[in-house]
Formats: sequence, structure tokens, C-alpha cells
Amino acid sequence: MAIRVKSLRSRYDRLLADAGLPERGNLMILTLPQASPARQLEMEALKDWVERGNAALVLDGSIEVWHSRSLAAGDRQGMAAVLGFSLEFARPGRRSAG
Repeated sequence: MAIRVKSLRSRYDRLLADAGLPERGNLMILTLPQASPARQLEMEALKDWVERGNAALVLDGSIEVWHSRSLAAGDRQGMAAVLGFSLEFARPGRRSAG
């Protein structure tokens, strides 16, 4: 079985117009941080693309930024938040439930 691979050479807001991609069933592998941060319009387009039956695997090498004070206080914006994910960190000395 052959797996088709395509390197995305445009911004996320062009995904739906890409005739070389099936409408659904695609997997996009993203690595963060990105050289050029995604704009709000692109983030909305990526979320729409995922909601239409595609998937995004986000590999975040910048996870330490989530542990900063401003983000720990609830200001969690970015790709993970836009795609519907949230992160929680246990406070030092406390055990997380679960």
C-alpha cells in the first residue's frame, strides 16, 4: 500500500482549494514553533479543514512556553486552543486527579 505524501507550500487558508488533496481523510503533520506564525484567518481555515473530516498531528517543540506564568493564568491561545485542545499543569507539590 502506498501512502501519498505532499508538502504544503502555502498557507492553511488554501487547504480547501487544493485540488491535489481529497476532501477528507488527510493527515497533516505540523511542527511548532513555525517559522511564520499562522494568522487568525489561517487558524480558522485549519479548524474548518479538520472539522470536515481531516486530522492534524501537532508536534510542539516549544511546550515550555505553555508553562509560563501568563499562559498558566488562563491566557492559552495558539494552535492547540484553536483546534479545541487545552492543557492543564499540576501545581508543584500537588498531584493531578486521574
